[in-house]
Amino acid sequence: MERNGVSRQMLRQWEEADRLAKALGKQGAAYEAGRRAIVAERNMRQREWRRKRKEALERSDGSGGL
Repeated sequence: MERNGVSRQMLRQWEEADRLAKALGKQGAAYEAGRRAIVAERNMRQREWRRKRKEALERSDGSGGL
């Protein structure tokens, strides 16, 4: 009898651990999606800055003000 009780308790703990892992996985996926969006936005701003800088250098004498 005691062995069955221990087995049930272990099973409940594993189920709880599985449930928590799934919940954290969903949270982790949301975090990762947000991080990717921020990185993509940063990359877009950097590309735009580089494009404008290149255009400005082409309009100037090419020395870049140095």
